[in-house]
Amino acid sequence: MFDYRAPAAMCVILLVTALYTFYQEASVFLFQPKDDKSFITAVVQGNLPSPISSFSKSIVLEDCLVSMRSLYARLQPTKQKLVHLKGCRDLALDITDKQPSFSAAWYVAAASSGLLKDKTAFQVYFEKSYQTSTHEDWLSKRRFGLLIRHEDYQSERTQEILRSDISTILNSWNGTIWLAEQYIKHSFLRQLISDLVQLAKPKYQNMFLQQVRKQSQQ
Repeated sequence: MFDYRAPAAMCVILLVTALYTFYQEASVFLFQPKDDKSFITAVVQGNLPSPISSFSKSIVLEDCLVSMRSLYARLQPTKQKLVHLKGCRDLALDITDKQPSFSAAWYVAAASSGLLKDKTAFQVYFEKSYQTSTHEDWLSKRRFGLLIRHEDYQSERTQEILRSDISTILNSWNGTIWLAEQYIKHSFLRQLISDLVQLAKPKYQNMFLQQVRKQSQQ
């Protein structure tokens, strides 16, 4: 006679696992902080949901980025500020432990390390972000901005990454328009950007020059 106990037990285990996974994933979407204060409080108190899917991970990571640069975060006492920043970095590193190719998580780890004034960690995670997203326009733009905010953390290697990211940004119309805006804003980067624009495709060179003229007149 067939013993149904083993298959039944396996079904129960699978059901419990599925329910737990569903609960963990749903908790990210049900957890909707109304403002930066709510999110930062959740991080500080250790009540942040644990994301499972790439989509839910991206949501929580983006919330971390927004909260880290918020006015509320900057006004917090030093102790709470550090707990918040370390909490976001720990979340990002937990994601990369399970998914080493998750470039956005490496970026959050670098951004939080920069605010923690951890230069060594900043450079390590910045490099990891680049290695896992060499030709991703949106992350190239974010790394560009991150380096500008942390000029004192730049090195020969981060400069190499910056040049590569600028070249990536120059490979699209939107990227070229965005880079023209940065060219106008950041005079200390104009020579570097000009040198790389000369290596871009003619159509992007022309677009860049048109945008610089147009935006300069605004």
